Amino acid sequence: MRTRSDIPAPRNVLIIGMNFPPDFGGERGWNIARALKLKGHNVTILTNVPNFPSGKAQFGYSGRSIVVELVDSIRIIRVPTFPLPYKGVISRLLIFTSFSMGCLLGTPFVRRRIDVIISRGPQPFAEMPAFVFKKLFGASLLSDITDAWPEALILVPMNPILLRALTLAGRLLNALIYEAADGLITHTSQLRDIISRYTRKPIHVLTAAIDLQEFRPLERNVAIEQAPVLAFARDRFTVLYTGMIGVAQGLETIVEAAALCSGVLFVVIGGGEHKQKLIEKIRAERIRNFHVLGYQPHDAMPYLLNSADLCVISLADNPLLGIALPKKFFEYAACGKPIICVSPAGELKRLVERWKSGCWVPPGRPDLLAAKIDQLASDRRSVEQMGWNARRMAESLFSLEAAGEALERIMSASWK
Repeated sequence: MRTRSDIPAPRNVLIIGMNFPPDFGGERGWNIARALKLKGHNVTILTNVPNFPSGKAQFGYSGRSIVVELVDSIRIIRVPTFPLPYKGVISRLLIFTSFSMGCLLGTPFVRRRIDVIISRGPQPFAEMPAFVFKKLFGASLLSDITDAWPEALILVPMNPILLRALTLAGRLLNALIYEAADGLITHTSQLRDIISRYTRKPIHVLTAAIDLQEFRPLERNVAIEQAPVLAFARDRFTVLYTGMIGVAQGLETIVEAAALCSGVLFVVIGGGEHKQKLIEKIRAERIRNFHVLGYQPHDAMPYLLNSADLCVISLADNPLLGIALPKKFFEYAACGKPIICVSPAGELKRLVERWKSGCWVPPGRPDLLAAKIDQLASDRRSVEQMGWNARRMAESLFSLEAAGEALERIMSASWK
């Protein structure tokens, strides 16, 4: 391996991961790329053609195989994956496996020498081609881990035999991944503790990186003009949830709270395997103040968030989910929105209470959630103060500049 004195400045960084914008789910990787670019490094991204959640290429990429483009001076190589919906374990495994193979097909397009590789998941499918590139370029490899895998498999309904097999395979693969990586990154101290069961290597915590100019507080009327899909919420006190609608989100608590808050409007923007089930529950219980909208373009999110009064994060009642720190948390905070965290005690609770940027409610307590929302709906001064605190938290902890400096320290530490 090269010594630190051999590292060129700026460094050439290759980031491997799925679902980079305009797709859904790769915002952390994209912001890491932007943070490194801001520090003057040359960044290449190797990802899939946007296809979430249907599995079919979208956003103008239909009919194209390997696509190479330049976005914000960042070179992006997009490879095709199997055209399967992100639904069920088998379908996802096939998509992820095809992504690994597609990355190898994209090798000729990488071109320049690579000094540092950052694998962004899904594990171990991004790590597989990352190991190949590590050997090919003699690069340092950093694995960025933001899911407790395979521990989180218990949250996915599946055959018990398959669950045991995948868990065993996951543990073995983790041991190999962590041994081969030159450095490990994660986003919470609790997940760092889980990863430390597999390795004695140093594990760096990089909480988040977000563009504070893109996600910033805006006047509500201005935001609604840019995102008219929420025009119906203009004159209502509005609680907004954005993102996945699945078993891990436990959105039933929010629906039940809505039934107790007749003067408040609730809006969910997103999709997932439980979306239809959620809609059926709302209809069956005749809840009139609850609306479910489909996925919206990522560049519309700052306007959508600024069209609401409060934003909510919801996670199911499982202690393992206490380690979660969803990317929506950083977007809500950057837009100066008070954040209600319906989640197991963990990182979310710690941050909102430390910064007084919202409040925490345990899952399965719609009565407490409804009482807190009603209280805030009648106390605009507290809403304003919490929102100001949330923005201050984002500026202090989540800026691209701070992330870039942290990543430079992490990259330097990975060279021996």
